[in-house]
Amino acid sequence: MPTADNALWMTLKKEIFRKRMTIKNDGKKKVNAFIPLGQEVMNRYAQKGNAIPQNSVMEILFNVPSTAHIL
Repeated sequence: MPTADNALWMTLKKEIFRKRMTIKNDGKKKVNAFIPLGQEVMNRYAQKGNAIPQNSVMEILFNVPSTAHIL
């Protein structure tokens, strides 16, 4: 995937019985949920595999990117 100039802040919030990681985006450099090259690759791969290309609901409805890892 192409690189993008954007920024996220990871913070550890302490609660009463646990700690949790939160990610904050200040809005100046928003992370894009739609990457045209990624969509093209997905569509071509689905066509070759006789499959249906799909996206995450969060990406489509709320423009929030999702991933299995933090880059």
